[in-house]
Amino acid sequence: MVPARFEKITYTISSLRYVRWLHACQTTKQAELFAALESLDRLVQSQQLDIVELNLFASDLAQIGTLKREIIEFYQKVGKLTPAITLIPQPPISNSNTGKCDTEHPNKTDPTSRDSTSLIAWEAIGVGAMDSEQDGVSGQTGLLSEQTGQREAAERCHVELSVRSTPRIAEVEYAGIRWLHLAGCGTPAITPQSGANVYQRSLALFDEMRQNLKTLLPPTVTFGEIVRTWLYLGDIVGSLWTHQADQTVVETNVQRYQELNRARTDFFDTVTFQTARIAQPNMPFYPASTGIGTDGYGVLFAARALQSDRNDLRVVALENPRQVSAFDYGQHYSPSSPKFSRAAAVIADDSAVIFISGTASITDSESRHLNDAAKQTEETLRNVATLISETNFAAHAYPGYGVTLEQLAGIRVYVKNGGDYAQIRQVCEREIPRIPTIYIIGDVCRSELLVEIEGIAYSVRSA
Repeated sequence: MVPARFEKITYTISSLRYVRWLHACQTTKQAELFAALESLDRLVQSQQLDIVELNLFASDLAQIGTLKREIIEFYQKVGKLTPAITLIPQPPISNSNTGKCDTEHPNKTDPTSRDSTSLIAWEAIGVGAMDSEQDGVSGQTGLLSEQTGQREAAERCHVELSVRSTPRIAEVEYAGIRWLHLAGCGTPAITPQSGANVYQRSLALFDEMRQNLKTLLPPTVTFGEIVRTWLYLGDIVGSLWTHQADQTVVETNVQRYQELNRARTDFFDTVTFQTARIAQPNMPFYPASTGIGTDGYGVLFAARALQSDRNDLRVVALENPRQVSAFDYGQHYSPSSPKFSRAAAVIADDSAVIFISGTASITDSESRHLNDAAKQTEETLRNVATLISETNFAAHAYPGYGVTLEQLAGIRVYVKNGGDYAQIRQVCEREIPRIPTIYIIGDVCRSELLVEIEGIAYSVRSA
């Protein structure tokens, strides 16, 4: 995997045995978004790929519905499959708008005050079939050649790759493996009163996700086949507003994130995840996850699911030896501990797809380096590096797998305060240069944490 640029797009292509995965991103002016999508279309044509997932980060809550319709119309116009589309109300941040996003309380921003020069960030995930001519010839040296050397073409058995997609869900199927990319479900809420009752709203959205998996792209997928979730919550560390019996809405002393965790715990108690494929039957498996703040007061969920009848496929819950498992956190953090794995690795055909949960400056279960964004970023990256290392995979009984920070396929960096952006970016560019990265304003689930990082990586087992 070698990071590259096409026009103004930063991207990686990771080559596994049967497929190549594209991760691409860009931060641009909203007025230039469709020119950027045209560039993305030229990139995927040159690489013989299909885009299956498109995530956009925008600062204008009032325009999100309109923007999604315009993107769907764009894909219809160019005659391509419309990917699963999620629009997330998080303001992008870059060197060109540090002033605009310089706020410790992005939730207080007037959502109607943005103009056409506002930034928008996007990330795209694409997929294409693997063949011997594309690997190592186009300049995008894949993981297969990087980690195990060139293999004879005869060893790379060609398999059929099937791609189906709609704006709500996309499917990638090959070699008995079926990936489902589920776009975000949920609606924006601009006032705390309209975003009240987080617990009930979250339960309803989990159930909507379950119904979408059953009905949108048959055959049916169960909720227990989810391996990765994204939970976006407006005013995540703020106080809960709730409806009273007389229909009034009042503020409470309960934190909104705690209510999201309570809903997740109660819903997940009804689900058994990846029963036939978990590698550690004595350990609970919960999907990798990010729970992060957004503008407004809404709740938005997105997910990735995996379906397969292969006996050799395994799903590994990766925990970090530097940290207490999130589901074992003490009650002083939340009455219901967060139910997620630090990372989830899907292993098949001597390769692993590694989903890295939102990670912050925490060791054991305590926040570290208070009030120092640079040191928090360094600690966060140490946690990520430990989590995805060959040593940690070996400790989980899967020796030969694992990657370094430089082999990440793409990351998101959530910045609590825009004023910390410059030093956070400086650390990231020093430690993980050239990796596709987007920086967005997102409140972290603890008030003292200033940065959170998530990502994805691909590993081929070493000889």
